[in-house]
Amino acid sequence: MDQTQSGRVLAEAVEEAYADLFQIRRDAQNMDRGELKGKIKTLTQGQVSDAVVDKMGMTFLAVCHRSAPRGPLSATASSSSQGVLPLEIGCRHDDVSVATEP
Repeated sequence: MDQTQSGRVLAEAVEEAYADLFQIRRDAQNMDRGELKGKIKTLTQGQVSDAVVDKMGMTFLAVCHRSAPRGPLSATASSSSQGVLPLEIGCRHDDVSVATEP
């Protein structure tokens, strides 16, 4: 894999994996933690615990932080066929901590 494209590839995967969240809010990566937790709780229909919702939110923010930092994604065939606009992925949250290996 071309490492120079890894951020863009991750951004496309985030867009696909969290499509429901991005349908609710196009710039979901910019929601504050409280709003993000509320949206995830709604999407999961309250069927998961608050701890799980919290971890889902942290995971979402972490992968956004690791993805292409700015610039809209190119429209993919699947998103264009569904009428979904390209998203700008990248996280504005400075408080996202991502575990890295020592």
